[in-house]
Amino acid sequence: MKLKIHLFTLLAGTLFLVSYCLSDFLWENLWIFYLIPPLFFGFSFLGFFVMAILKKNRTGIIIGVVILGIFLSSELVNSEIFKSGKILEATLIDDQSAMRLTLRADKKFEMESSNLFSEKIYKGNYQLIDNKIIFKDKRDDNNFIPDTVSIIRDKIIIRFDKNGKPITDFARYFDIKRNEIK
Repeated sequence: MKLKIHLFTLLAGTLFLVSYCLSDFLWENLWIFYLIPPLFFGFSFLGFFVMAILKKNRTGIIIGVVILGIFLSSELVNSEIFKSGKILEATLIDDQSAMRLTLRADKKFEMESSNLFSEKIYKGNYQLIDNKIIFKDKRDDNNFIPDTVSIIRDKIIIRFDKNGKPITDFARYFDIKRNEIK
């Protein structure tokens, strides 16, 4: 019986791509063990792909190149290359979590909310009026961040007291790392 390397390459490569695409789901459900499926199927795919190259299995080589092309294309599409430039980056850190805000030149924002067990990324549109950032889309699950926040010097203030004074207690503001807003 002749070993059909191209079928193993196809199977391992397909399972690798599926586990890679489902990595957020796996992270939420398996936590630290979410790496096991992509690593296992990824190394299996690479092993079969190398075997296909060594055995000069043309079909296996073509399948391997196509799967690598799909993987690299998805990484390229998600990279910073195709995104608008960052004009503001800020971070809010508390004892157990962090929120990273990125404003882009094309009036889109990304809010990455992470803690020890999960990470979520919210994307949407915003509007700038003077020193105010008005979020037009959902920023987080529990509405901790209001739809309008204010930039004051090197901070993004999310709450004010009854006298209109910024509340700058621990974990009540974003610390601005980069600000190119004009």
